[in-house]
Amino acid sequence: MKPQPPLSATLILLTYSPKDGVDDTAYESWIAEVDNPFFNSVPGIVRYTNWKVSSAPPDLSYSHFDLLEIENEDAFDAVWNNVDLTNFRQKWRELWGRTPTEDSPLNSHAYLSSRVSGAPQPLVDGIRLKIEPASTEADFESWRVVSSIKGGTQRFSNFALSFIPAANESVIGELVAGQLIAAPNWSGK
Repeated sequence: MKPQPPLSATLILLTYSPKDGVDDTAYESWIAEVDNPFFNSVPGIVRYTNWKVSSAPPDLSYSHFDLLEIENEDAFDAVWNNVDLTNFRQKWRELWGRTPTEDSPLNSHAYLSSRVSGAPQPLVDGIRLKIEPASTEADFESWRVVSSIKGGTQRFSNFALSFIPAANESVIGELVAGQLIAAPNWSGK
């Protein structure tokens, strides 16, 4: 059964690259078996999905991104400062982080965001991500970055998402394409 789109208007976009030398198969198994189920069990999280960049502009600074949908902006502090979640993030750094002993921008960036336009879309195995879109297209959800919550300086103020089957992904220009690694109740294509 594939999850239907939540009605969340609040999203945390996390961008990151695991440390050099990580075995992709082992990392993706850990994401599917440990990371994704844990995050989706945290109170206040509506849906958490994990994506691997499959195509992007050459200057992209990350290889993976996660979409963490929360109940609403008021739930942010309770979710982000959840003790179990904080401990889990530390364990991720130790296992996979570029700087395992510190919470550094080299490990990840996170952006608290709110929906500007576009209805939630059904989850499929592919996604297109536009950073600073010039306009909002009908098949994209448009998001505004409220604040950079991890990783230092806010790198952009808007982004747009469009869920498409990975087999149909078409990336032109500044689009980032992603392949789904894990989602709650996801059984594949």
